[in-house]
Amino acid sequence: MVVPRLAALFWQRGGARQRATLALTAAGVAASVVLALLALSVGPALSTRGDHVAWRTAVAVDADQATAVQRTTADRFGDRQITRVDLAPTGRGTPPVPPGLRAFPAPGVVWLSPALAALVAEQPHEVLADRYPGEVVGEIGPIGLAHPDDLVVVVGRPAGSLASSIDAQSRYAAPTSDGVAVPIAGFARHGLTSELELYRTLARMAAVLLVVPTFLLVGAAARLTAAQREQRLAVLRLAGATPGSVVGLTALEILGAALLGTVVGLVGYVAAVPVAAHVPLAGGAFAAEDLRLGAGWLLATLAFVPVAAAGSAVAALRKVVVGPLGVSRAVGRRRPSLLRFLVVPVAWVAFVSSARTMRDGGSTLGALAGLGAVIATLAVIGPWVAWALGATLARLARRPATLIAGRRIVADPRAAYRTVSGMVLAGLVAGFLFAVVPTLRAADLGDGGTAEVAVQLPQDQGAAVRAAVRAADPGSRLVLSDRSGGDPALAAGEVQGYVEASSPAQLDRARTAVLAAAPGALASSYDNGLTYALLLDDLGRASVVMALATLVMASAAIAISTSASILDQRTTLARLRLVGTPVSVLQRARRWQTLLPLVFASSGAMASGVVAGVVMLLAFAVAPERIAEPAVGQLVLLALAAVVAGALVVAATRPLLVATSRSSPRG
Repeated sequence: MVVPRLAALFWQRGGARQRATLALTAAGVAASVVLALLALSVGPALSTRGDHVAWRTAVAVDADQATAVQRTTADRFGDRQITRVDLAPTGRGTPPVPPGLRAFPAPGVVWLSPALAALVAEQPHEVLADRYPGEVVGEIGPIGLAHPDDLVVVVGRPAGSLASSIDAQSRYAAPTSDGVAVPIAGFARHGLTSELELYRTLARMAAVLLVVPTFLLVGAAARLTAAQREQRLAVLRLAGATPGSVVGLTALEILGAALLGTVVGLVGYVAAVPVAAHVPLAGGAFAAEDLRLGAGWLLATLAFVPVAAAGSAVAALRKVVVGPLGVSRAVGRRRPSLLRFLVVPVAWVAFVSSARTMRDGGSTLGALAGLGAVIATLAVIGPWVAWALGATLARLARRPATLIAGRRIVADPRAAYRTVSGMVLAGLVAGFLFAVVPTLRAADLGDGGTAEVAVQLPQDQGAAVRAAVRAADPGSRLVLSDRSGGDPALAAGEVQGYVEASSPAQLDRARTAVLAAAPGALASSYDNGLTYALLLDDLGRASVVMALATLVMASAAIAISTSASILDQRTTLARLRLVGTPVSVLQRARRWQTLLPLVFASSGAMASGVVAGVVMLLAFAVAPERIAEPAVGQLVLLALAAVVAGALVVAATRPLLVATSRSSPRG
């Protein structure tokens, strides 16, 4: 009972400074909880989206067990993809009801997603509506759609209309291939398409890259005023307090503030989800209920984060438990060793090796672990770099402010690096992303701009389709092969070919003309780059969002660390004021102490991120001459934003410096 009573006493009589310390800790924890949970929400939301679209991938069964035939085709309008699902009963048993529909589609009826229905209403019939001949009887419900902007059409076909190609196609094409008629007895309820699986992998990587700085922020908040707490607890140890009492007192003090911050963060997360749901990904925005994590995640966060924060604070005070006399006498810290740099080549070798393994089909977790090792090297060598900067600044100082700043950095290089460590990670993440994305954008996107439509249709409908295409666009023409059934991938009596439109603008009219004249035909453009271009747009947008998010977290970490530095150094600051040092000099010293490590650390981290991105591209066998120049402009803007954020934080904490330096120094 002694430890809780002491903790309560400290909370009650700690004064404004103690309350400010706990408030800053709670604010740091709250910010980290909100951002980390938002990052972690994307993966489950993509899984839910995958479950909504799983039914479109046919699950083949034996023909004698099938109750329906399904053919899924990738259609297109302009630069937007349309998923078309043709369904026909077999006449045996009751056909399954597709998700989002009220009944199995009868022959000659059409179901449209709300977004496609709106698009059809906006366009002339010969451009889009005639592509789906039949009566539109309803709209597909949300359970069958990836997102509100999803373009999907379900077309009911007569029994036997899709059966002619089952035997021929199923022997030579995978059941999930585009345009293959597949016998089914039901629809898949769970699963991910290859595109969504890629998105989920990228989302997990992004979550790790965002969760890591949140732990840095939690650690910075938990170590707030560590020196003040060290002195106070060292006195308790010298007075006879047991190590367990000291640890328990520290844990309870931080646990209360972290618990409050976690609760605030959970409330903030719930409020932020509806806003975050509007950010488009993989073709559309999320439903808020899909993006919101379940109660289990929230309870786990409520239990884990306060304990992690308390553990970080206890670890920071381990030397108080071991040697309180050294703390009370303010024994200096040792200079970081150059041996720290030995971890750099080891980490880079691991990263390159894991990247090559992923290229050859290995797990992405290995590459992510390798990238994490590279990130960890910055934390290992960072204190030595901070010490070197401080020593150089103190040696070259010609003014009091730079001399004070240099000596403060040298006195505690680990704290100097810890202040800017969040910005270091932000720079590395930005450097990596802004090095990879330009090369991906410069890659060949396929034939997305071609004015051709590949077709497959019954031979006896060739003349009608040719006439319809010419009527829709006099400059278009239909070219068919001279074989009928010669290709084993075709059903008997079917031919393949292409429609060449007079211009890309006429492509949609040509496609609609084919499907209107021959409802059973297949028509697809050579637009393999459409999904790739969408991925690049999302990746570019995610790069900016991640850079800004890490910048915000890094700025918060700097604010917390600089505030902690002022409170921890209050005795030194008060003594400097007593000997006549102006506040302006102390403020300039703080500016040097913060911005100098910030500039060097963030720029070095960006360079490391760029190198890591280039190494990743080379590991994936991208030719050096095809690697595009990194987005230097965006990196420069981020670097300037980091410096501005650091300067603003130093300016904003000036009142705390004034108030603290006026206090009486301890002897």
